[in-house]
Amino acid sequence: MEDHLLYRSYVMHFIEQRAWEDTPFFQFAMEQIDTLGSFRGEYNSVEMLRARFSKCDALYRQIESDGYKSNRALYAEGKIDNILFLLDEVTVNISRDGQYILNDGWHRFASARLLNIENIPVRILVSHACYGKN
Repeated sequence: MEDHLLYRSYVMHFIEQRAWEDTPFFQFAMEQIDTLGSFRGEYNSVEMLRARFSKCDALYRQIESDGYKSNRALYAEGKIDNILFLLDEVTVNISRDGQYILNDGWHRFASARLLNIENIPVRILVSHACYGKN
């Protein structure tokens, strides 16, 4: 996890107080825009990227102030209104040797980790067929 581009960028931004523009994740996103025309198929300008990274700031600050909340809790509080988001927790896969592999929810996971939140709800998406068999 510590070597992942996004996590390193979160450390640089939130711990070292560097601008998003100075992080490898932002630079990677800009390279995608320059070479492919967009990042993740929806961000095609530096302004759009800044707006996206501003949402990362808001997510981090929300978790910092309110603690990590599951989508079920956020739905119950009326903070999310789409019932389909109940399925949109951090998702992990389990390898054949029982190791967790983060699949989705990188921003929430990185935020929780930097804020020293030890336990968060996750949804297991895939478990290797050999896991748990002797």
